[in-house]
Amino acid sequence: LSSAVTEENKLLEQKCMIEQMLEVYTKAYDMNGIVLRYCKSTNVQASGSESPEDAVSEGTGNRGFNNVTDVASAHVLVLEALERGELAYKMYDLSAVGSENLQQELDWQAERNVHEMIEDAWNWHENSKC
Repeated sequence: LSSAVTEENKLLEQKCMIEQMLEVYTKAYDMNGIVLRYCKSTNVQASGSESPEDAVSEGTGNRGFNNVTDVASAHVLVLEALERGELAYKMYDLSAVGSENLQQELDWQAERNVHEMIEDAWNWHENSKC
């Protein structure tokens, strides 16, 4: 193994292995499954109230941020599509640069941009008792 292996590389390798296992399993047993990739979800709502979700991070700043409400709406959308039998195994990336497939296939689009998420987080911080 290369000495350049980092914790981020190990995590990425593990995630890819799990995705591959899910794909093989769903095909072998004629099942449907969806993988939603997202790295960092802000846990602050537009109202400035904190969501019960904690921030999700894979330890790298290489990918974008998603608002937890946008992530939740993507989960609901793909679950509904699975129930209708519209999807087989599929991987969707919810990052800003990777969400085109989800936008095209299921008409999903993030509602909050990074500037709005920062503003929401700041408002929460200013209004919290911390």
